[in-house]
Amino acid sequence: MKKTIFILVALSIFLIASAQNSLACSCVLSTESVKKQVKGAFTNSTAIFEGEVLSVSKSLENEFELIVKIKVSKTWKGENSGEISIKTTNQSSLCGYEFEVGKAYLLYANGLKEQLSVDNCSRTTGLSNKSDVKYLRKLKKINFNK
Repeated sequence: MKKTIFILVALSIFLIASAQNSLACSCVLSTESVKKQVKGAFTNSTAIFEGEVLSVSKSLENEFELIVKIKVSKTWKGENSGEISIKTTNQSSLCGYEFEVGKAYLLYANGLKEQLSVDNCSRTTGLSNKSDVKYLRKLKKINFNK
């Protein structure tokens, strides 16, 4: 009996000592009103637009990255281009946002103009949720070039 307990304790210590750090996505939930959250996201995002997902493909540069091509229908911040490609990670545990081809989204993107990205901690959402749109209509449109 003592031998079994010793082996279990030794195995437990070995498993704990050999564990590696894991990366996991953790988003902080805000207690502010939606209006304040949208205003903060507007200020902190490089681009805000709505559009339909045309394609989702794996990145050739990064095995954990997806390239999402979107047909832009409305822009609140950033350039109003017909189509835009954004990046996201391919796993929700790495904060990747899961897009579906043919569906419309409201995207809050960050990064450089040519390398925009979104994650599941941003306010990016399906367009069926229109609560942000009424507040975005009131905010001034800002261009990349300003």
